[in-house]
Amino acid sequence: MLICPVCNKIKDNSSELARHIIMKLSLQEEDSKHKDWLEKQELNLKIPIKSLTELFERGELK
Repeated sequence: MLICPVCNKIKDNSSELARHIIMKLSLQEEDSKHKDWLEKQELNLKIPIKSLTELFERGELK
C-alpha cells in the first residue's frame, strides 16, 4: 500500500497512486496541491503515467 504524498489517500500500488495524481491534475480542481507537489519534484506536468508509476516503484517520490 502507498499513500499519496499530497492528500494522504491510500492506494494499493504504484499504478493506482500514479493514476490518482494524474486524475487530480486532469480534473483541474481549484485545489492545486497535486500540481504544486509535482512542480516541487521538478517533474513535467505531462509526465506519462507509466513513468510516474516507475518513479513510485523505485521509491524516488516522497
